[in-house]
Amino acid sequence: MATTLRAILPAALLVLCAPACLSAQGSRRVADRAALLLSNRPMSREGCEVQGRPNPLPSVGALLDSAALDARVREYVQAQYVGGSDSLHVVLSIGFGEHGDVARARPIDWYLPEGAGDAIAAMVHSTLRRQRGEMNLRLRIDLPARPAYRVGRAEVCRPRGLERVDIEAPALAEVEAPRPVRVRVTVGAHGEMLGSVIVSSSGQRYWDDVVTRFIDEARFTPGLIDGEAQVMEYEQTVRFRSR
Repeated sequence: MATTLRAILPAALLVLCAPACLSAQGSRRVADRAALLLSNRPMSREGCEVQGRPNPLPSVGALLDSAALDARVREYVQAQYVGGSDSLHVVLSIGFGEHGDVARARPIDWYLPEGAGDAIAAMVHSTLRRQRGEMNLRLRIDLPARPAYRVGRAEVCRPRGLERVDIEAPALAEVEAPRPVRVRVTVGAHGEMLGSVIVSSSGQRYWDDVVTRFIDEARFTPGLIDGEAQVMEYEQTVRFRSR
């Protein structure tokens, strides 16, 4: 009887506290997300996620020349009379291209006097180190009397195509019905299709070509990294429906 009670009791408690527990879990997820992204800004759009790469995150010293940056930030803070408050901060979106070159360093969240976010972003850009390959992350700089630096994760929103794609195919008993086609699409920053590759064939060259032509003429919603449109890949499934 004791074993049965141990199995039933947690489930009963879960039912009784469900609304409160779900609310607490939701708040915890929001807090966890803010901790990873170094910001409590809302998502750029529904369905965005915290990027898991790189893992682990690089240290501040591996990311940039921290001594040079700290000297420049301190000098700027003193010259502009910025600082002295724990709430002053800037969060930067930082990106590196496929060869490790710096692609961007732009402010996305800040509480600073006008123009200070861009000025600090320029300092960060000039001190970033070349990396081993493509990478997206964030850097937060808090500006009390002694600046503090933290590395966090980027927010990624995948490109969007049509939610469901069906193509009508003749019902021919003697011809095998085409299988669904999976296509990898490269979407440009303006939603244009830059290229496509079939990763899972229908089994018939004719229908693969039909799908390719359809995808080539489609428009997409571009992917975002920290709210900025970027060239990005995504996959779309196309199914066939008999007439």
